[in-house]
Amino acid sequence: VALQADGKVLTAGTTAISTGTVVALTRHLRDGGLDPAFGSGGKVITQVGTRGDSARAVAVQPDGRIVVAGWTDSTGTDANFLVLRYLADGSLDTSFGDGGRVVYAFGNGTDRAFAVAIQDDGRIVVGGTTLSSTSITGQDFALIRLTRDGALDSSFGNGGTVVTPMQPNSS
Repeated sequence: VALQADGKVLTAGTTAISTGTVVALTRHLRDGGLDPAFGSGGKVITQVGTRGDSARAVAVQPDGRIVVAGWTDSTGTDANFLVLRYLADGSLDTSFGDGGRVVYAFGNGTDRAFAVAIQDDGRIVVGGTTLSSTSITGQDFALIRLTRDGALDSSFGNGGTVVTPMQPNSS
């Protein structure tokens, strides 16, 4: 859940369609009703992968653009970090990433984003977990930082990414 400067409420999550799960985003007015000016009657559905997509976090940039983080199976193998950016009307912001989407794989394992934050300088930090490491380290914390246009920020960590091993064989 995120609040816009005008008091409208955004929620991000997942909904099911006939082919799997997709990212769901809603915007509610201050009185709780859906905002008819957003998406289709206050709702936006975005499908990226073929088996399933999920949103777990939402943040609002100072310019009103909406950033959603979660994961997708767009590679058909394992889940990868997913970051979507929408315009204030609910349409994908095609100036961000690849047509409004950034998909990032830390390696060959499952990667899931659970948090997103907008820094004062407009860069986007996304946090979650990765199973891309060896069985010695198990599930690790993972971060990416994106520039305003959705590129990995090379001044952050290792080319825009940070993986923090937590403990052997963690899960």
